[in-house]
Amino acid sequence: VVPIESTPVFGVDATDDAQRCAGDWVLLRLARRVDRKVEPVMIAAPRLGGGAYVLGHPLGLPAKLTEGGTVLGVDGPTFRIDVDTYTGSSGSPVFDADSHALIGIVVEGPPGAGDFAPLPRGQCYEYQRRGAESGGTLCVAVACFAARLAVQPPAR
Repeated sequence: VVPIESTPVFGVDATDDAQRCAGDWVLLRLARRVDRKVEPVMIAAPRLGGGAYVLGHPLGLPAKLTEGGTVLGVDGPTFRIDVDTYTGSSGSPVFDADSHALIGIVVEGPPGAGDFAPLPRGQCYEYQRRGAESGGTLCVAVACFAARLAVQPPAR
């Protein structure tokens, strides 16, 4: 048994999905103040053809950084990137590769049969990469929720 201190654990006071413009996401308001300095987040709109990367904790991994992506298409409040994400990546931030500004969050991975496929012997699995040919990962643009974040304009 590993005891967990109560100081780094935060309850949720409220959820905010009434203003949701697209996708399956919700903002949470913590039940108490965070006693650490929180840096403002730089934000930007996704750029068609622009570079992108995702940072998340899917499948219980400590952290997964997926670089080298491209914005495949922008459709109003949503956009698609060819960054290959795992199940559980929903909610992960998507950043512009050049400015490192937040451009959105992942809401749905690429369509397909799953992240892993069994190898012929049946005891191991291998990762199935799904990139641009799968239609890409669906994301919600930061404009959908930026008004509720501590933000600053991108550095020039």
